Amino acid sequence: MKTLLFSLFVLITTTIAEARPVYGVSGSHGTVVRGPRGAVAVGEDRAAVATRRGVAVSGPNGTAVARRPYAAPLPRGYVRVVPTGYRTVVYRGYSCFFVGGVYYRTVIYQGETVYVIVD
Repeated sequence: MKTLLFSLFVLITTTIAEARPVYGVSGSHGTVVRGPRGAVAVGEDRAAVATRRGVAVSGPNGTAVARRPYAAPLPRGYVRVVPTGYRTVVYRGYSCFFVGGVYYRTVIYQGETVYVIVD
């Protein structure tokens, strides 16, 4: 695991260093290196790498990687999340969510579940 963390550290800091100057901060708990493409934090028994494309974290309990989805902007009138406090109602023959005087209908857009604002 330490080899993997060191490899991630070297890979990301090399990429950052080649792009622009690197800004590093050292402390009693480890080292943080920040640059225009991301950041790396390395401690005694843990490490984290964050870039525009995602995050990788490794520590005593294991390793986790999360990639940032490249979601395209939605067309006007579509939203990814319905505001909290909604009620489920039937409106114009569709099962909709109602909150704040607005009706939201569930639809599939480009393989993703989103909500369209019903006029």
